[in-house]
Amino acid sequence: MEDFKSDIMDIKIKLKDISFSKFSAIDTFGKVFYYDDKIYRLISDEYKTFCLEWFSNGLIDKLNKEQLIPYTSIETELKIEENPDSLILRHERLRETYIGEWSFTMIKTAALTILKLNQLLNEYNYELKDSHPYNILFKGRKALWVDLGSISFKKSNSWVAADEFIDSFYIPLKLWEVNEFYFLNKALNDKWFPHQRFLPSLDIRSSRLFKDLQMDVYHKKIEFRTKNTQRNLNIHFLGIGYVLRALNYIARKVTGKQGAPFQVSSNLKPLAEVYSIISSISKKENQSTWSNYHTQYYSDQISDRLNFIVDKCISLHKKSILDLAGNQGLVGSLISKKAKGKIDIITTDYDENALDYGFNHIDSSEDNINFTLINCILAGQRDETIYKRLKSDIVLALAVTHHLILGQGYNLEYILNEFRQFTNEYLLIEFMPKGLWKVGDEFPELPVWYNESWFESKLQLHFKIIEKTVLETNRILYLAKLHETEN
Repeated sequence: MEDFKSDIMDIKIKLKDISFSKFSAIDTFGKVFYYDDKIYRLISDEYKTFCLEWFSNGLIDKLNKEQLIPYTSIETELKIEENPDSLILRHERLRETYIGEWSFTMIKTAALTILKLNQLLNEYNYELKDSHPYNILFKGRKALWVDLGSISFKKSNSWVAADEFIDSFYIPLKLWEVNEFYFLNKALNDKWFPHQRFLPSLDIRSSRLFKDLQMDVYHKKIEFRTKNTQRNLNIHFLGIGYVLRALNYIARKVTGKQGAPFQVSSNLKPLAEVYSIISSISKKENQSTWSNYHTQYYSDQISDRLNFIVDKCISLHKKSILDLAGNQGLVGSLISKKAKGKIDIITTDYDENALDYGFNHIDSSEDNINFTLINCILAGQRDETIYKRLKSDIVLALAVTHHLILGQGYNLEYILNEFRQFTNEYLLIEFMPKGLWKVGDEFPELPVWYNESWFESKLQLHFKIIEKTVLETNRILYLAKLHETEN
């Protein structure tokens, strides 16, 4: 957790000098802003009393203790010059990732966090008025809710954000369960998910895929509705749709009138029951190319190569490391343990199986390790904010360039240009002089241009080579530092 203590007293800043987050531009509760690399929320005057009640009634203490929100406190040193009595909250700052960048277990964890949070809020007569995924950030294996402005008084027995929760989390998890990951991933990577509408009234529930799902989080019943009458028939079973059509067919025949007096009423089951249902959802296991690449190393003795890389990273004395195409996150985990959790680690990979394995296998206390499901070579084309969101002091690109160059045909200049946008300072990158060669095989024939001199000449366009180490027959490690003009 970041240090919330300071010896500085009463820092005054002007409103015109504050950089407010665009994501809170229409938030009437309060606007998020950044100052001195920290994150704050300026509470609107009309919500000041409402917000202070959370501190007096113990709600914030409970949320902090249960780790359902980033650690939050009342800021006492930072003041708004135009209004010194303004209420400012300070939040623990976390890395931003979006639902399209999460693995199955991460989405499931986020869903369970929201349900647990809403149940706790109900105890204080509050509820979440929003339940979409863009209010969730990760801290290790924990999913935390970041939008305190979504807390409102509970007005009825039903949950106002239930439908949004179903669209945001339950339906994606159910689609994953029936092995519709390819189309689901396309939807999750839409920045407007789950609120996108087409034609313009069709949403995710209009999909044929949705109609095949067993929606077991609802109590469904058939009601008989006329102008003056509504009677509950209390019919509950899987084939409710067939019964509904039959009843309406009979009604039209008997009365000679068109219409559908029998309709289905759906109510969300109690949150504790929904929590249990979502906990039981599992994804269909599919073998992927790199899903087990690191598995053997979790049980075998760590190689000299990996130990050298870990020690080199720690010796640079930096605060953050981004492991691109890091598979299950073994390297990051080794660095974290040796550095005693003092370095922030992000592992990325486009193999969901590998990334999900890594997420599930870090210790629950390793809050400094995070995972992001992206293709590190293409992610910036989809969303340019990925560079800023994941940017770290050290970038690792281990045992990946030969696959990109010789296996997938990427241009080395393009690859290095992508890598440089993720780093603040250092790049640790491996070159494979034997290409896609595997131990025990004959050396493959390589393009005449594929050699160390060629690789180094391209690397030096953006970086200064600090160190070159031959680790194995087909592993040359370069420690390179970004040119000052690149920052």
